[in-house]
Amino acid sequence: MFNRKDTAVIEKEQQLTRVNPVCDISETGDGFRIEAELPGCSKQGVSLKLERGVLEISARPDISLTRGVISCDEEVLLYKRSFKLGQDIDQDAISAEVENGILTVELPRKESEKPRQINLD
Repeated sequence: MFNRKDTAVIEKEQQLTRVNPVCDISETGDGFRIEAELPGCSKQGVSLKLERGVLEISARPDISLTRGVISCDEEVLLYKRSFKLGQDIDQDAISAEVENGILTVELPRKESEKPRQINLD
């Protein structure tokens, strides 16, 4: 009925749905933290891009099709969200990690922008 070539073509016809992930943004003592909910995503499926002061998060859940599947009605998600960063963020010191589908991005302030205690003479 179907040959392997037909199967490969059918597998590529999955629907792609773009979703804005739920994000929490909090201020820390040294800067800001973004926590994005990316269910089903691992480190390999997450991409962070920083360009012209805009941080873009993109992620795709890990979906593995069983060999020999002829049709797949599963909807494929693409998580995507962008954040414009302030000039007080040290863009060279941004760090990120993914654990259990939660992306945590640390956005430290530049040293010159961090609060400091001024001692009285």
